Amino acid sequence: MADFPLFIGLWLVSQDYELLDGINHQKGSEHMKTTTLTYCDECKRDFTPGEKVWFAWIESRCFCSTCKNHLQIQDWEPRMVPDGGE
Repeated sequence: MADFPLFIGLWLVSQDYELLDGINHQKGSEHMKTTTLTYCDECKRDFTPGEKVWFAWIESRCFCSTCKNHLQIQDWEPRMVPDGGE
């Protein structure tokens, strides 16, 4: 393993591969971006704190897991709904 940070795409990654972008949410050993969007853009259901949701960057919209499964979007990014106050 190298003794210096590696650049992968636009992300600066440390030796232990923790993302250093300042907006990642850590839950156990999992690192995930958070979202400021508060509801599913398909069914309009409010997200709950700590829920894993899906961001369609092509459309710049967030969806719950149920709606993600029936939409025809190819490129998804997982996001975490903050626990509150973020």
